[in-house]
Amino acid sequence: MTIARSLFIVGGLGLALSACSVDEPFDPSCTSVGYPTGPEDAKGIVHVSATSGSATGDGSEQRPFASIQQGIDAAPAGGAVLVMPGTYKENLRIDKPVQVLGTEASCPSSTANIILQSTEPRAIEIKGANGVVLRGLHIEKPLGAGIVVSGGEARVESSIIEGAVANGEEGFGLLATDDASIILQNNAISGSALGGVVVRGAKGIILQSEILDGKGQGGIVLERASGPVTIEKTLVARNQQAGIAVLSSKAIILQSEVMDTIGTGGSSRAEGIVVAELVEGGVSMGTADAQIEGNTISGNDRTGVVFAGNTRGIILQNNLVGNGDNTAFGAGIWLQGGAGADSGGIRIEGNTLGENHFVGIGVTSGSRAIILQKNNISGTLGDTWMNEAGIAVSLGDGIGVFKDARVEITGNDIERNARAGIVLDAASAESVVRENMLTENGIILQNMPDIDLSTNHVDEVEGPVIMDHPLMAVATPQGDMAF
Repeated sequence: MTIARSLFIVGGLGLALSACSVDEPFDPSCTSVGYPTGPEDAKGIVHVSATSGSATGDGSEQRPFASIQQGIDAAPAGGAVLVMPGTYKENLRIDKPVQVLGTEASCPSSTANIILQSTEPRAIEIKGANGVVLRGLHIEKPLGAGIVVSGGEARVESSIIEGAVANGEEGFGLLATDDASIILQNNAISGSALGGVVVRGAKGIILQSEILDGKGQGGIVLERASGPVTIEKTLVARNQQAGIAVLSSKAIILQSEVMDTIGTGGSSRAEGIVVAELVEGGVSMGTADAQIEGNTISGNDRTGVVFAGNTRGIILQNNLVGNGDNTAFGAGIWLQGGAGADSGGIRIEGNTLGENHFVGIGVTSGSRAIILQKNNISGTLGDTWMNEAGIAVSLGDGIGVFKDARVEITGNDIERNARAGIVLDAASAESVVRENMLTENGIILQNMPDIDLSTNHVDEVEGPVIMDHPLMAVATPQGDMAF
């Protein structure tokens, strides 16, 4: 299944990461009501104050400008604009290397005190400029987008963007396009009408940030990214449709929390992380590729992680808990539409899956997966699913493999799932199931040739247990989820 329009460390970034961290002790200077410290390497410094500035000022500390745009226009390339706390009713346009600073580098986003209330669409627009830094800004209810980066390189840190309002096709906290390189560090972006952060034909890093309550497309959307996008140590929560969407792009998602993605009930989209091939006008926009490692993925309404269409990737050492809790059908991990078929398989290794609904790991529709090396899959809940005949069926399988999917399931601990440990129904005859430990669970094999199950262990007794249902075949979900 592909997504139709009808609906690593990033290389080449000229901007260095700052030293600020959400784990560092609070810096008392963050509560200062004065100007932040000017960078030592700035080519020149100008000052802006909403309270004491003047349109006829000269940008000195004694005679500051009244607007931030005045400061940007007056600053030399490579210069810095130091902004006094206050409310600024203006839009900003940046086309040269400049730093706009409201707080110290060590300050958290909660101390951002440069209130920007834009009067026109796109509160801040950066066009083709390298070396742009924005810090300590609080952008309130921007129309269309809080920040747009079109080409060039920009870093946004210790800032807040909240309540972006839809304007035509835009309603984003931040939008990066035209091969821009961005670094977002220690920011809070919330309540965006159509998506929190959208990287469209661009690349970058999202680090130590919070992306919350995004509507429309969701929290973070990577669409035809021009290079890898790294998302690390970031909280992505309570977004609609998708926490993180990787669409014909490459992403590295590390040590983050992706949780509580919201659907609209039924079988609506509500994925923690979706990795999918994007199709426009019947033409593929390319492979989607994701490394998903060391994350906590929990409480997402439909699935924790889904791969769909022409995709490749690895799902490694994540904790997936309580996904699929508000949907007609869901899973902890779900592969469909030939996911991994052209890349040797999606590798699923060393994860902990617990109390997900319907299926812990599901593989269907010609997809290919390698599920190995101590995945612990337990406590899948037996929720009711309506099959194609309209019959209510209680699922609850640790691993389900359906509809010509091919898997290698090796060396996993599978225990106490509501219905079965492993189900293979109409799966590829080339599938391999070996050396798994099943506790209080068996294996269901139907609508396919026998495969060798002799090396699996069930309740510490060597040999397979094939569950027999004499009254009716075991009902299984054979189709793809709708996107």
